[in-house]
Amino acid sequence: MPYDIGALHDAALDPAILARVMPKPVTRPKPKEDKHRWEGRLKGETGSARKADFHIIAQLCFCGGAVSGKGSSPEFPYSANEDQRTFAVSGSEAEGRVAIEVRFDHGYFQTRPFILSGELDAERKTMTGAWTYRCGPDCDCGGSTGRFELKRVEE
Repeated sequence: MPYDIGALHDAALDPAILARVMPKPVTRPKPKEDKHRWEGRLKGETGSARKADFHIIAQLCFCGGAVSGKGSSPEFPYSANEDQRTFAVSGSEAEGRVAIEVRFDHGYFQTRPFILSGELDAERKTMTGAWTYRCGPDCDCGGSTGRFELKRVEE
């Protein structure tokens, strides 16, 4: 049987005591956003895209190890209208290494991304590396590979 002190309601805790016994919330600094315009080329080396050579322009955000953004290509996909040459970027960056997916918003290249894997220089101004593309089930070419280089544009 609980002890009855005659109170008609639950006793309220003293805010000064509560402040001393409750743990303080942990606040973590928000990751720094590093957002810049990047431009560069993807050049094919093997597979059906061995002759590919196209320019891309993207606004990329590096935040807490994640890479995200949007961009476009003035000429790729070659058969698409100019307003359908846009893409989304997602991926990660750690210790100078980048792994990025470039997924076009329209057409055949919408379902399968270009996978870029490479290095980010110490000044965070140039990315270089290799890209791969795996074709869909309706293609038996084995996919394509190539090289890429992206440079940060100072504004």
